Amino acid sequence: MFKFLLRQSIVYQYGIDEDYYSKWSFALTGLELEFNCVNSSVVRTWSIPMDELIAKKLHGQTSSCLNMVRFNINMCGFVISQNSPTPIIEPEFRPPTKGGNVLIQVDSVNTGSTNLTISYLGGCGPRSLIWNNGNNYTFNHASPSIQSLSVNDSLVLINGDNFCNVKEMVDIFMDEIKVDKQSIELVDHEIIKLNYNQQYCKSVEIKVVSGGLVSNVFKKEFKPNPIKINTVPSDIGCIVTIEGQRLSSSFTLIVILV
Repeated sequence: MFKFLLRQSIVYQYGIDEDYYSKWSFALTGLELEFNCVNSSVVRTWSIPMDELIAKKLHGQTSSCLNMVRFNINMCGFVISQNSPTPIIEPEFRPPTKGGNVLIQVDSVNTGSTNLTISYLGGCGPRSLIWNNGNNYTFNHASPSIQSLSVNDSLVLINGDNFCNVKEMVDIFMDEIKVDKQSIELVDHEIIKLNYNQQYCKSVEIKVVSGGLVSNVFKKEFKPNPIKINTVPSDIGCIVTIEGQRLSSSFTLIVILV
């Protein structure tokens, strides 16, 4: 049996030879819901319409069920724990990699629309929530985001969110070229430190991939960095010597104004 919950209906699918629900009756409310059936050669699909009024009557009522087979009535288990449709999670659940108290918006037959706050331990990559009926909800963490980037000599600091804290789960690209992981000194959820020596004066596009998710593209200007300039007499001509970093470009002419 496969069961799922839609915004406007509850749907069950059974193998053509399986026992199935044809009607739900609730003694406390007097509510009766008859399933509509469509058969194929392989599966039998039963559905009942669902709206806000019906859902309110269902809340707290679907605790157990009876199964009538050849006029014999038997307990058939707990609807909540075994046979209830899988809740809907909207919007998509995308928690931060660092974890913390996070909110999930859930629609279910038993509770209706509910905001659940859970203590999420954090982490990277796909994870699963397991519902009482055995079905899973697979989710991934929020996408990484680069907010700022600074350069000090050859040390690059990338600040943002959802970078994860496991180096093996993180890739960094400079102009679509993957940075060697040996160059990465630190990966934490909100900061990355790496050694990167850009020889030329140029604009570089940086992005981070964590847990298979790609960040925004951040552009950084690696500007010339003069470190030492010799002094010259003011009344005679002389050669000026400039020492520093990124004093040349592989694409454009470098112009020096004195």
